[in-house]
Amino acid sequence: MKGKKTSPLVELSGLTVTYGGQVLIDSIDLDVIAGETLAIVGESGAGKTTLLRSLLGVTNSDFDVSGCLVFEGQQQDLSCYEADGSLVKSSIAYVPQNPSVGLDPLKRLKWQWGQAKRGAKALKGFLSHKEQGAEEEKAFADNILSQLKLKAFDNKYPHQWSRGMQQRLLLAFALIAKPKIIILDEPTSALDPIVAAKALVEVTRVAKENNISVLMVTHDLALATQFADRVAVLSKGKLIEVGTTDEILTSPSHPYTLNLVKHRHWGHAYA
Repeated sequence: MKGKKTSPLVELSGLTVTYGGQVLIDSIDLDVIAGETLAIVGESGAGKTTLLRSLLGVTNSDFDVSGCLVFEGQQQDLSCYEADGSLVKSSIAYVPQNPSVGLDPLKRLKWQWGQAKRGAKALKGFLSHKEQGAEEEKAFADNILSQLKLKAFDNKYPHQWSRGMQQRLLLAFALIAKPKIIILDEPTSALDPIVAAKALVEVTRVAKENNISVLMVTHDLALATQFADRVAVLSKGKLIEVGTTDEILTSPSHPYTLNLVKHRHWGHAYA
Protein backbone atom coordinates (compact mmCIF):
# COMPACT_ATOMS: atom_id res chain seq x y z
CA MET A 1 0.00 0.00 0.00
CA LYS A 2 1.02 3.62 -0.54
CA GLY A 3 2.37 5.89 2.18
CA LYS A 4 5.70 6.22 3.91
CA LYS A 5 6.62 3.88 6.74
CA THR A 6 9.10 5.25 9.24
CA SER A 7 9.39 4.64 12.98
CA PRO A 8 6.18 2.63 13.49
CA LEU A 9 4.83 2.98 16.99
CA VAL A 10 2.14 0.36 16.40
CA GLU A 11 2.13 -2.46 13.86
CA LEU A 12 -1.07 -4.43 13.33
CA SER A 13 -0.72 -7.68 11.40
CA GLY A 14 -3.57 -9.88 10.27
CA LEU A 15 -6.19 -8.35 12.56
CA THR A 16 -9.32 -10.41 12.01
CA VAL A 17 -12.59 -10.17 13.95
CA THR A 18 -15.48 -12.59 13.46
CA TYR A 19 -18.87 -12.94 15.09
CA GLY A 20 -21.20 -15.86 14.53
CA GLY A 21 -19.32 -16.87 11.41
CA GLN A 22 -19.48 -13.36 9.95
CA VAL A 23 -16.20 -11.59 9.21
CA LEU A 24 -16.32 -8.06 10.64
CA ILE A 25 -12.64 -7.20 10.17
CA ASP A 26 -10.78 -9.08 7.45
CA SER A 27 -7.03 -9.56 7.98
CA ILE A 28 -5.99 -5.92 8.37
CA ASP A 29 -2.34 -4.84 8.34
CA LEU A 30 -1.79 -1.27 9.53
CA ASP A 31 0.99 0.83 11.04
CA VAL A 32 0.68 3.91 13.21
CA ILE A 33 3.74 6.14 12.91
CA ALA A 34 5.07 7.88 16.01
CA GLY A 35 3.83 11.47 16.17
CA GLU A 36 1.57 11.29 13.12
CA THR A 37 -2.16 11.88 12.72
CA LEU A 38 -3.72 8.88 10.98
CA ALA A 39 -7.37 8.98 9.90
CA ILE A 40 -9.39 5.81 9.44
CA VAL A 41 -12.19 6.66 7.03
CA GLY A 42 -15.23 4.63 6.08
CA GLU A 43 -18.99 4.77 5.89
CA SER A 44 -21.33 3.42 8.56
CA GLY A 45 -20.89 -0.34 8.84
CA ALA A 46 -17.38 -0.32 7.37
CA GLY A 47 -15.90 -1.75 10.57
CA LYS A 48 -14.43 1.42 12.09
CA THR A 49 -15.94 0.88 15.54
CA THR A 50 -14.89 -2.78 15.63
CA LEU A 51 -11.35 -1.84 14.62
CA LEU A 52 -11.25 0.87 17.28
CA ARG A 53 -12.57 -1.47 19.98
CA SER A 54 -9.99 -4.08 18.95
CA LEU A 55 -7.20 -1.56 19.51
CA LEU A 56 -8.67 -0.65 22.90
CA GLY A 57 -9.08 -4.29 23.87
CA VAL A 58 -12.78 -3.92 24.63
CA THR A 59 -14.48 -6.04 21.98
CA ASN A 60 -17.64 -7.98 22.77
CA SER A 61 -16.85 -11.26 24.53
CA ASP A 62 -18.68 -13.11 21.74
CA PHE A 63 -16.27 -11.76 19.13
CA ASP A 64 -13.35 -13.90 17.98
CA VAL A 65 -10.27 -11.68 17.61
CA SER A 66 -6.99 -12.85 16.09
CA GLY A 67 -3.83 -11.28 14.75
CA CYS A 68 -0.71 -9.66 16.12
CA LEU A 69 0.01 -6.21 17.53
CA VAL A 70 3.55 -4.89 18.00
CA PHE A 71 3.81 -1.81 20.21
CA GLU A 72 7.26 -0.22 20.55
CA GLY A 73 8.78 -3.59 19.71
CA GLN A 74 6.62 -5.49 22.20
CA GLN A 75 4.57 -8.21 20.52
CA GLN A 76 1.02 -8.96 21.67
CA ASP A 77 -1.22 -11.80 20.50
CA LEU A 78 -4.59 -10.13 19.88
CA SER A 79 -6.52 -13.27 20.82
CA CYS A 80 -5.59 -12.59 24.47
CA TYR A 81 -5.06 -8.83 24.21
CA GLU A 82 -8.08 -7.91 26.34
CA ALA A 83 -6.71 -9.87 29.29
CA ASP A 84 -2.95 -9.40 28.82
CA GLY A 85 -2.51 -6.10 27.00
CA SER A 86 -2.60 -3.69 29.95
CA LEU A 87 0.82 -2.15 29.29
CA VAL A 88 -0.15 -1.37 25.70
CA LYS A 89 -3.68 -0.17 26.49
CA SER A 90 -2.40 2.10 29.26
CA SER A 91 -0.47 4.01 26.58
CA ILE A 92 -3.66 4.74 24.63
CA ALA A 93 -6.09 7.53 25.52
CA TYR A 94 -9.62 7.50 24.12
CA VAL A 95 -11.72 10.62 23.50
CA PRO A 96 -15.41 9.75 22.85
CA GLN A 97 -17.38 11.38 20.05
CA ASN A 98 -19.89 12.96 22.44
CA PRO A 99 -18.14 15.15 25.05
CA SER A 100 -20.94 14.69 27.58
CA VAL A 101 -20.23 10.93 27.69
CA GLY A 102 -16.80 11.55 29.19
CA LEU A 103 -17.90 14.07 31.81
CA ASP A 104 -19.91 13.58 35.00
CA PRO A 105 -22.81 16.07 34.82
CA LEU A 106 -23.12 16.15 38.63
CA LYS A 107 -19.47 16.93 39.39
CA ARG A 108 -17.76 20.28 39.02
CA LEU A 109 -15.13 20.47 36.29
CA LYS A 110 -12.42 21.48 38.74
CA TRP A 111 -13.02 18.27 40.73
CA GLN A 112 -13.02 16.15 37.56
CA TRP A 113 -9.72 17.69 36.44
CA GLY A 114 -8.26 16.85 39.85
CA GLN A 115 -9.41 13.25 39.49
CA ALA A 116 -7.81 13.05 36.05
CA LYS A 117 -4.51 14.29 37.46
CA ARG A 118 -4.61 11.80 40.33
CA GLY A 119 -5.41 8.97 37.93
CA ALA A 120 -2.52 9.99 35.69
CA LYS A 121 -0.13 9.97 38.65
CA ALA A 122 -1.24 6.45 39.61
CA LEU A 123 -0.81 5.31 36.00
CA LYS A 124 2.73 6.68 35.87
CA GLY A 125 3.54 4.59 38.93
CA PHE A 126 2.07 1.51 37.26
CA LEU A 127 4.20 2.14 34.18
CA SER A 128 7.29 2.81 36.33
CA HIS A 129 7.71 6.30 34.93
CA LYS A 130 10.06 8.62 36.80
CA GLU A 131 8.25 10.21 39.73
CA GLN A 132 7.59 13.91 39.24
CA GLY A 133 7.75 16.46 42.02
CA ALA A 134 4.63 18.41 42.95
CA GLU A 135 5.86 21.58 41.24
CA GLU A 136 6.79 19.72 38.07
CA GLU A 137 3.41 17.97 37.96
CA LYS A 138 1.58 21.26 38.43
CA ALA A 139 3.63 22.93 35.70
CA PHE A 140 2.89 20.06 33.30
CA ALA A 141 -0.85 20.18 34.03
CA ASP A 142 -0.96 23.97 33.71
CA ASN A 143 0.90 23.77 30.41
CA ILE A 144 -1.69 21.36 29.00
CA LEU A 145 -4.51 23.75 29.90
CA SER A 146 -2.57 26.64 28.37
CA GLN A 147 -1.83 24.72 25.16
CA LEU A 148 -5.51 23.89 24.74
CA LYS A 149 -6.56 27.45 25.56
CA LEU A 150 -8.81 26.30 28.37
CA LYS A 151 -10.23 28.89 30.73
CA ALA A 152 -10.25 28.72 34.51
CA PHE A 153 -12.71 26.15 35.78
CA ASP A 154 -14.31 28.46 38.38
CA ASN A 155 -16.18 25.49 39.90
CA LYS A 156 -18.43 25.21 36.86
CA TYR A 157 -20.41 22.14 35.84
CA PRO A 158 -20.10 20.56 32.36
CA HIS A 159 -23.39 22.02 31.10
CA GLN A 160 -22.04 25.51 31.80
CA TRP A 161 -19.34 25.03 29.16
CA SER A 162 -19.83 24.87 25.40
CA ARG A 163 -19.45 21.58 23.53
CA GLY A 164 -16.19 22.82 22.07
CA MET A 165 -14.77 23.60 25.51
CA GLN A 166 -15.95 20.23 26.82
CA GLN A 167 -14.13 18.54 23.93
CA ARG A 168 -10.93 20.38 24.77
CA LEU A 169 -11.24 19.37 28.41
CA LEU A 170 -11.56 15.71 27.41
CA LEU A 171 -8.40 16.10 25.36
CA ALA A 172 -6.70 17.56 28.44
CA PHE A 173 -7.85 14.50 30.40
CA ALA A 174 -6.20 12.35 27.73
CA LEU A 175 -2.95 14.34 27.59
CA ILE A 176 -2.38 14.47 31.35
CA ALA A 177 -1.57 10.73 31.34
CA LYS A 178 1.15 11.25 28.70
CA PRO A 179 -0.22 8.67 26.25
CA LYS A 180 1.61 7.51 23.15
CA ILE A 181 -1.65 7.46 21.14
CA ILE A 182 -4.88 9.43 21.36
CA ILE A 183 -7.92 7.93 19.65
CA LEU A 184 -10.56 10.40 18.47
CA ASP A 185 -13.88 8.69 17.77
CA GLU A 186 -15.89 10.69 15.19
CA PRO A 187 -14.54 13.91 16.76
CA THR A 188 -16.95 16.25 14.94
CA SER A 189 -20.23 14.37 15.26
CA ALA A 190 -21.40 16.33 18.32
CA LEU A 191 -20.01 19.70 17.19
CA ASP A 192 -20.82 22.18 14.45
CA PRO A 193 -18.18 22.33 11.69
CA ILE A 194 -16.54 25.59 12.80
CA VAL A 195 -16.24 24.52 16.45
CA ALA A 196 -15.04 21.10 15.31
CA ALA A 197 -12.32 22.59 13.11
CA LYS A 198 -11.03 24.80 15.93
CA ALA A 199 -10.93 21.86 18.33
CA LEU A 200 -9.06 19.67 15.84
CA VAL A 201 -6.53 22.39 15.09
CA GLU A 202 -5.65 22.39 18.80
CA VAL A 203 -5.70 18.58 19.06
CA THR A 204 -3.30 17.99 16.19
CA ARG A 205 -1.04 20.91 17.14
CA VAL A 206 -0.62 19.83 20.76
CA ALA A 207 -0.14 16.20 19.73
CA LYS A 208 2.64 17.17 17.28
CA GLU A 209 4.36 19.26 19.94
CA ASN A 210 4.33 16.31 22.34
CA ASN A 211 5.14 13.61 19.73
CA ILE A 212 1.80 11.88 20.36
CA SER A 213 0.16 9.88 17.61
CA VAL A 214 -3.47 10.68 16.84
CA LEU A 215 -5.77 8.02 15.45
CA MET A 216 -8.88 9.72 14.08
CA VAL A 217 -11.88 7.53 13.25
CA THR A 218 -14.32 9.31 10.95
CA HIS A 219 -16.78 8.90 8.07
CA ASP A 220 -15.77 12.33 6.72
CA LEU A 221 -12.95 12.35 4.16
CA ALA A 222 -12.95 16.16 3.95
CA LEU A 223 -12.17 16.28 7.66
CA ALA A 224 -9.58 13.53 7.40
CA THR A 225 -7.64 15.10 4.54
CA GLN A 226 -7.49 18.48 6.25
CA PHE A 227 -6.05 17.26 9.54
CA ALA A 228 -4.39 13.87 8.93
CA ASP A 229 -0.90 13.07 7.69
CA ARG A 230 -2.09 9.74 6.33
CA VAL A 231 -5.50 8.25 5.55
CA ALA A 232 -6.57 4.61 5.77
CA VAL A 233 -9.77 3.75 3.90
CA LEU A 234 -11.96 1.00 5.31
CA SER A 235 -14.86 -0.68 3.49
CA LYS A 236 -16.86 -3.75 4.52
CA GLY A 237 -14.23 -4.76 7.05
CA LYS A 238 -11.33 -4.55 4.59
CA LEU A 239 -8.54 -1.99 4.54
CA ILE A 240 -8.59 -1.09 0.86
CA GLU A 241 -6.10 1.76 0.71
CA VAL A 242 -3.56 3.63 2.84
CA GLY A 243 -1.64 6.70 1.74
CA THR A 244 -0.53 10.19 2.57
CA THR A 245 -3.20 12.85 2.30
CA ASP A 246 -1.78 14.04 -1.02
CA GLU A 247 -1.70 10.50 -2.41
CA ILE A 248 -5.30 9.84 -1.45
CA LEU A 249 -6.52 13.13 -2.93
CA THR A 250 -4.50 13.12 -6.14
CA SER A 251 -4.07 9.45 -7.05
CA PRO A 252 -6.52 7.14 -5.25
CA SER A 253 -6.04 3.58 -6.43
CA HIS A 254 -9.42 2.11 -5.45
CA PRO A 255 -12.80 3.07 -7.00
CA TYR A 256 -14.37 3.38 -3.54
CA THR A 257 -11.70 5.87 -2.48
CA LEU A 258 -12.10 7.79 -5.75
CA ASN A 259 -15.82 8.11 -5.06
CA LEU A 260 -15.12 9.41 -1.55
CA VAL A 261 -12.68 11.97 -2.96
CA LYS A 262 -15.20 13.20 -5.55
CA HIS A 263 -17.87 13.78 -2.92
CA ARG A 264 -15.76 14.82 0.05
CA HIS A 265 -17.05 18.43 0.19
CA TRP A 266 -20.75 17.61 0.15
CA GLY A 267 -22.48 19.05 3.18
CA HIS A 268 -19.34 19.98 5.09
CA ALA A 269 -16.91 22.85 5.20
CA TYR A 270 -13.90 22.98 7.48
CA ALA A 271 -12.01 26.21 7.47
